[in-house]
Amino acid sequence: DAWTARLVEEVEKAKKPVILVAHSVGVLTVAHAAPALGDKVAGAFLVGASDWERPELKDTYGDHGFDPVQREPFGFPGLLLASSNDPPCKLIQAEAWARDWGIRFGDAGEAGHFEPESGHGPWPEGLMAFAKFTQSLGNQPG
Repeated sequence: DAWTARLVEEVEKAKKPVILVAHSVGVLTVAHAAPALGDKVAGAFLVGASDWERPELKDTYGDHGFDPVQREPFGFPGLLLASSNDPPCKLIQAEAWARDWGIRFGDAGEAGHFEPESGHGPWPEGLMAFAKFTQSLGNQPG
């Protein structure tokens, strides 16, 4: 609740449209906050969601309070990138969430959890995906 409330608070303070960028539990923060974010969010670029509905994640990392995952459409454009070998979230689950949230989905291949332990440091493919995503925001209807 604290993470979600803080995100909503910060977006409300923004004077210009906001592009949210989130990884792991941050993805679920965006999902839970989405109904309260209003029209200030231009889009959300999301990478490597964590599936906190899986008991083994809670057993290993503790309960973050994101269970159940909110599945209502965001009301703003988004892209969720997922990895086929990400331990915290199966690709099929990430794809289902993207569909439920009404956002685009991208399979980033075998990228682990998109963090240093998965071999990530600089991620030029991610920067390119982010640039392409932000460019697409100018092409949204309405």
